[in-house]
Amino acid sequence: LSGETAAGAYPRESVEIMAGICEEAERCVDNWTLSQSLLNTTMAGTISPLTTIESLASSTVMTAAKVRASCIVVLAANGDAARMIAKYRPAVPVVVGVVPRSARKSIGFQEKELRGQQVARQLMLTRGLIPTVVQPPSEVDVDDESRAPIAAKKCVMQAVDHARKLLLVRPGDKVVAMYNVEKRCAVVRVIEIPPECDPDCVDEACDVECQLDENFLTPGSGGQD
Repeated sequence: LSGETAAGAYPRESVEIMAGICEEAERCVDNWTLSQSLLNTTMAGTISPLTTIESLASSTVMTAAKVRASCIVVLAANGDAARMIAKYRPAVPVVVGVVPRSARKSIGFQEKELRGQQVARQLMLTRGLIPTVVQPPSEVDVDDESRAPIAAKKCVMQAVDHARKLLLVRPGDKVVAMYNVEKRCAVVRVIEIPPECDPDCVDEACDVECQLDENFLTPGSGGQD
């Protein structure tokens, strides 16, 4: 593949064929069994308990499978949680809302050195991750910790809206969201896409904007804080 794309006569066609082969191979994988096997292997290989992030990540993947979610959404400062979710091989895409460095404090994240765009580019190398840079509302006071959950929810809504525009979710679909993993309270929620949100409407100038409000983030059955 590398030789054909570098100096061959059919670089585009070779990539398309390889992509088709990879997609067909993915469809042959039993992701549920693979996720369980990875978790069992991880637990058997250590006497220490899993880290909080890995425990939440594996639970997020299992929850997505159990509720038959269309995608997983996770917020990221440096991408560790997103990569941990990818480790357990979910059967659905993972949309990663990367928070810019200047805004991380407003949602309770630690201020990492990496810039948001840099983290997003790096996450594109990991299987199943679809990064997008999100932005907490500018009116949120970065020093007011009580506002952090509100800002985090806004970022989750932006990531879900990105999934909608990519046609990864449709009205009535479920999404599993994991966020605030570096805060004292880590949250995993099951969200249902409201029926009024038209997945085919990707025109930002549309007369009827498909906006997602706070009610969109109410936990569904099986949701947990």
